[in-house]
Amino acid sequence: MNLDRALAILGVIIGLLGGGAGIYVSQKDYNMGLLLASGWVAAALIGLTICTLAFRAVTALERSHNDALKAMADTQGDALRQLAVARDDAEQRFNLLLQESNTLKAEVAEFRNISRALSAVVNGEDKPKPPRPRRTKVPPQVDQLNQD
Repeated sequence: MNLDRALAILGVIIGLLGGGAGIYVSQKDYNMGLLLASGWVAAALIGLTICTLAFRAVTALERSHNDALKAMADTQGDALRQLAVARDDAEQRFNLLLQESNTLKAEVAEFRNISRALSAVVNGEDKPKPPRPRRTKVPPQVDQLNQD
């Protein structure tokens, strides 16, 4: 944008110098010089007005652009902060729920053990069972002797 401003200023300066040169050259006839001078002055005033308005417009656009970029950066920063806070909250809730889950698992295991123990007492399963008799294989020779 600075190059645009420099070119606009250079254009105004060249226009003023051209107007001055035109007035100087046309001084042979006073009325003609006055007419040319008034034309050049009017053109210079119109050019100056246009340049001033253009400078204001460019400055307003730059300011608006900078404000928009700043607002976008602020919004992005706020969003990132809110996401970080939400992530921390989610991690805390996860840890709390994990602890509660582990506690409930331990309680369920304890109740299961108590239930098994009570079922064994009620059903009489707590008495020791006699060992099963072991079968021994009879060798084939003894079988043949018994058959004879």
